[in-house]
Amino acid sequence: MGFGGYSKEAWPPFGVNVLQEVYNFFSFFHTNLRKLIPSKGIYFTTYEYSCRYFTPPGKRRKDVSAWAIALSGSLAGYVYWISCYPFDILKTKMQGDCFIKNKYKNFRDCFWQTKNSGWRSLFNGLATCLVRAGPANAAGFSGFEYAMYHMTHNDPHY
Repeated sequence: MGFGGYSKEAWPPFGVNVLQEVYNFFSFFHTNLRKLIPSKGIYFTTYEYSCRYFTPPGKRRKDVSAWAIALSGSLAGYVYWISCYPFDILKTKMQGDCFIKNKYKNFRDCFWQTKNSGWRSLFNGLATCLVRAGPANAAGFSGFEYAMYHMTHNDPHY
């Protein structure tokens, strides 16, 4: 008997090399950073500037109306997904590729093979993502501002 009740011939189960899959999981860390670092900066910057835009002159953040917070959150979500969606497509293709055959050698190869299918292939599914992004980010930032208000409503600097 082998590991976990499997015979030695049947381990790893389903013919999956466990160490290779762990390596593949962590090897996409840099690809994910390429997507997240600039996009999250754009995300929070968009939210912050749109909140400042809606803040009445001479007032503080707590004086911004709920619809302005929700609108700012929606706008930040839209800008985030538009800015990072092509990288997300490439990351997803590379992660899905590691389980079958390695069709892509690296991130650049994945980009060029995808681009050869046409530029529109980098944006497949963006419309569906944007339909979800607006309400989800509006609710998220509204909840964040609500919590911040109730945690700091006695703070004169907020």
